[in-house]
Amino acid sequence: MEVEFDYFADRLLGDGEIPPDGRHGLRAMRIIEALHDSAERGEPVVLA
Repeated sequence: MEVEFDYFADRLLGDGEIPPDGRHGLRAMRIIEALHDSAERGEPVVLA
């Protein structure tokens, strides 16, 4: 975690870009939702 915090602080203080953007977070949320759906159904869920 310390490495991540240092990287984030460096980007903020140096006015650098902080990838990934919100699309990465949205994709992660869709994956988590699919995992929950799969667990409830007891079968794989295909992501589109």
